[in-house]
Amino acid sequence: NDYEHAKEFNAKALAILGSLVPGSAYEALTVSSLGDTLLAEGFVDDALLQYLKAMAILEKAMPNTVVVARVYYNVGVVYRKQHNFNESMDMLMKAYDIRNRELVASHPDLVQLCYELAEVLLMLCEYEQGLQYADMAIAKDARYKFAYKVKGLLLNGQDKFTEALRCFDTALEIDPGYADAQLLKIDTLILVNKALADQSTNTSDGNSTAVDTSALEKELSTAATLQKSDFDEQYRQELVTKALSAGDQNVKIVLPPAEYEAGSASLLQKVEEMRVEVAALRVTVDEHTRQLQTIFKRLDILDNLVYSLAHSMKIIKANVTDVNNQIAEI
Repeated sequence: NDYEHAKEFNAKALAILGSLVPGSAYEALTVSSLGDTLLAEGFVDDALLQYLKAMAILEKAMPNTVVVARVYYNVGVVYRKQHNFNESMDMLMKAYDIRNRELVASHPDLVQLCYELAEVLLMLCEYEQGLQYADMAIAKDARYKFAYKVKGLLLNGQDKFTEALRCFDTALEIDPGYADAQLLKIDTLILVNKALADQSTNTSDGNSTAVDTSALEKELSTAATLQKSDFDEQYRQELVTKALSAGDQNVKIVLPPAEYEAGSASLLQKVEEMRVEVAALRVTVDEHTRQLQTIFKRLDILDNLVYSLAHSMKIIKANVTDVNNQIAEI
């Protein structure tokens, strides 16, 4: 992607359109395209300015259309990147109202929008509402792996770890090279084992078999040896074909970015950090187990002492009774 040339061509187009047809939809679309270029380069604030300019024009030139809905969506995405989640939600809902009315239910733009809404609701800790949009995305396209990822995170927020693990497993079935899903699966397993370890500290015998480090190590090894698949590229082409068949001639499919790529140095570093966390968890649980076993042994000794004391008191009481009886006879 030659972003410098793209910016140059956009600037030239804007200069021409601004002089010939100022305030037109064509100018707005060019401004929006410049925003796309800036966003791809990481200039989030500059991209937002361009999107807002395009939005101001399109709300007059093409109100309540899928064209302005695309700009609403872009503004919502930028707000999310800036952690302005409430503002993001407002923009995304404007886009959703239009797309839900104008597009077929399985249109890729509508699927992606449902996913984006779920992501923002996750950040707002609105887990139940977020799950509704994640499920909507899955219902519209069962192969949209990103929806399973965000659904798993939403379920984790509700401490529904077993259900979350099923979501990450489904995402990995769709794309075996999906590194983000694999790491989130490991994160969830660590959470599960920490919860089980806490429960095990309250058992009657002090034994702890909750933390299965061998299973976690297996998942970590899987993450370290993941092979990047060609799923994303093939899937993107499928979405383009689907959008074209729905009559959308202005197709632009952008899949959510991955935090980690299979085989990357950043992934391997993350795996090593997780190995350290798992090892620390094992050490902590082992130490708790030793402490508890010591406590329970002392409790056994104390229990025996209490029993002996009670038995001695019983004998003393019997002796006192005998003495009292003898005194009474005298």
